[in-house]
Amino acid sequence: MEFIVRRVEDGETLQDIAAETGVPAAVILEDNAFKEENVFAGTRLLIRKNPGKIYYAEPFDTLNSVAEKHGIDPRKISEFNDGIEEIFFGQILFLPEDSEGERKGGVT
Repeated sequence: MEFIVRRVEDGETLQDIAAETGVPAAVILEDNAFKEENVFAGTRLLIRKNPGKIYYAEPFDTLNSVAEKHGIDPRKISEFNDGIEEIFFGQILFLPEDSEGERKGGVT
């Protein structure tokens, strides 16, 4: 996964940056190991360069079911999300937008 470094400007909030970049605030917090949403001017944040399509895992979702639903190889979803093997309800997943629509192999 590629990142850009984004400097927080005076008066900006994490929600402002999330709206501008298309990356959810929760993901920015996680990627930067922050526990709360308060960011201060001058702070440098790592922002995912290409988050792809954002998907919120639903009850009983698996990598295979999400892959099938979106026509994406489950291994691509895993790779695009730092090698995850399992997902849980409410988890934010990034789905590659450049998928070929082919389903090959499986990860559960």
